[in-house]
Amino acid sequence: MSAALLFGETLAAAVDALMYSGGTFLESFAQGRARLEMSDLLSRVPRTATRHRNGALDEVPLDAIAPGDLLLIRQGDVAPVDGTVASAGAMLDLSALTGESMPVRLVQGHEVMSGATNAGEAFDLRVTRAAADSTYAGIVRLVEAAQKSKAPMARLADRYSLLFLGVTVALATAAWWFTGDPIRAVAVLVVATPCPLILAVPVALVSSPRSLASPTRKARCLRHR
Repeated sequence: MSAALLFGETLAAAVDALMYSGGTFLESFAQGRARLEMSDLLSRVPRTATRHRNGALDEVPLDAIAPGDLLLIRQGDVAPVDGTVASAGAMLDLSALTGESMPVRLVQGHEVMSGATNAGEAFDLRVTRAAADSTYAGIVRLVEAAQKSKAPMARLADRYSLLFLGVTVALATAAWWFTGDPIRAVAVLVVATPCPLILAVPVALVSSPRSLASPTRKARCLRHR
């Protein structure tokens, strides 16, 4: 952009500036959306659970829950851990996990994934996994890891950016040297500007289906594992 402005090629400089600013905006938008979805995930994680113990109900933290415990899941509560239905039946809203819009009726003995919302009457849940090993905890860990990592194309660009810059400057200098025309050097710099690469990663992140970034597919993968 500086070389184009220096030699009066304002259109080329404007196009490069537009590409770069557009890519930066899209990347910031994608990061903001990811942070919002992460906040939604964390807001659904229960902090405590109601456990049956010696004929009474105790409010206990999730870390105190162990496999074999019997929990009471009230109407509107989110299942804090994985388990099986210990009552005659349960009506669960699995939309946060599978995308299923209609509540699902489960009978005694059926598996319940953590993160499912009780859409019916209160029921008892027999714990099969600790909170740290539950489906929803695994989803949160996967999303956190995905946010901290970069896309393969972005890592590739970071790795070879300095080498690419050196080769580009060398070619531009050689074009100016052999032709005596500085505009040829500007042309090399403009052509070498990786505008498609600048836009490719953020555009892919923004335009990808939300279902790929939602807990739905992650929950299914964890369940199959």
